[in-house]
Amino acid sequence: MKNNLPVKGFRYQDERKYTLLKFIEEKFINITKLFGIKLIQLPTIEYSELFTNCGENSDIVNKELFFLENSNYCLLPEGTNAFVKYVDNNYGNYGMIIDCFRYNNPQKGRYRQFRQMALEMIGNSHYTQEVNLIVIIENFLQELKINNNNYQLEINCIGNNNDRLRYNEVLKEYFMNSFDNLSYESQQRYKRNAYLRILDSKNDDEILKNIPNIYNYLSEQSKTKYENIKKLLRSLNIKFKENFQLVRGLDYYNDFVFEYTSSLLGAQCSFAGGGRYDNLFLKIKEDNIPALGCGIGLERIGIMLENINFSLEKPKNILILPIEEQNLVYAYTLQNILHKKNINGEVLYSYINLSKRMKKHSNNYDFMILVGDTEEENNSCIIKNLKNHTEINIKINNISNKLFFEEII
Repeated sequence: MKNNLPVKGFRYQDERKYTLLKFIEEKFINITKLFGIKLIQLPTIEYSELFTNCGENSDIVNKELFFLENSNYCLLPEGTNAFVKYVDNNYGNYGMIIDCFRYNNPQKGRYRQFRQMALEMIGNSHYTQEVNLIVIIENFLQELKINNNNYQLEINCIGNNNDRLRYNEVLKEYFMNSFDNLSYESQQRYKRNAYLRILDSKNDDEILKNIPNIYNYLSEQSKTKYENIKKLLRSLNIKFKENFQLVRGLDYYNDFVFEYTSSLLGAQCSFAGGGRYDNLFLKIKEDNIPALGCGIGLERIGIMLENINFSLEKPKNILILPIEEQNLVYAYTLQNILHKKNINGEVLYSYINLSKRMKKHSNNYDFMILVGDTEEENNSCIIKNLKNHTEINIKINNISNKLFFEEII
């Protein structure tokens, strides 16, 4: 096969990128443990009706589902619907890291296959749940050393079902008067009666500038809850900005919605978002269970870290070279000692002579450990520092002392 490129919208990951993304995942897992969140895993393939029946006007249904040919399956486009199907009334807080697939044009930090960290909270309708979710995300970003000057939390309240029905009628009339000036995508949304989704448009800024404010059409209950959320966020010194055009791209949200954006990502500036989805359990399981959640883009967090010049401390690469074949057992014994102390070490032997082996691999390692007959007899080894070209001959019992070894490297 002559084409060495990945399929459009997919990518290979080199060691540096892979290590960075795994580091982010580990931080996410650590945060979930601190907050007592249960970690679960979802399958990558789901029934397509799980998404087509619950989001008729969402972009995922209209243009992004990866259908499997001649089947009623699709690759997982996002996790919330599948999570609701899985959870079966087990109230509590859940976390997951999932592979998602969307058949749209790739964006910065969003390929057709991407990983998402998700948090889901079920069984509690109190406004403090929304604040709890934001607090977890804020702690996660702090763990990654991402300063709040590098991101913006935007929030909104889109009300309950009746609120949105009222507001939809207002939007229908408003957009009807400027229909010819709407972008093609917004015109298509209008024809599908997806008036709220037009607020998501990036191509209709002039028309959206004078849009009626959704807050004026909220019920007193939704307003009170929203005001309580804002009050508590301020008390916790969590910065936020109200964005009354924020509706999120999925149809199942109600009341509180939010999005995290960052200028570090350029035009595609959103890296996390979510909200309350009390009606989704009703649609999927005919059960009235309050819930909220969010998704955090793993690759986009990675881009943000790269753009603030974040770097991981790379572990030292240590090569163990047995001088002769009869020294292999001793070399593996030494390797085992290092591994038990969580120090990496790789044994390498080939038929070329020692000097050629050393020259061949000197640029790929930080240290070489040489072991031959003399070292084996004396229960010792030679450690060569390939960066400053120094070496030391030490006893094995000193190598097994991790603190001593760390002082050398």
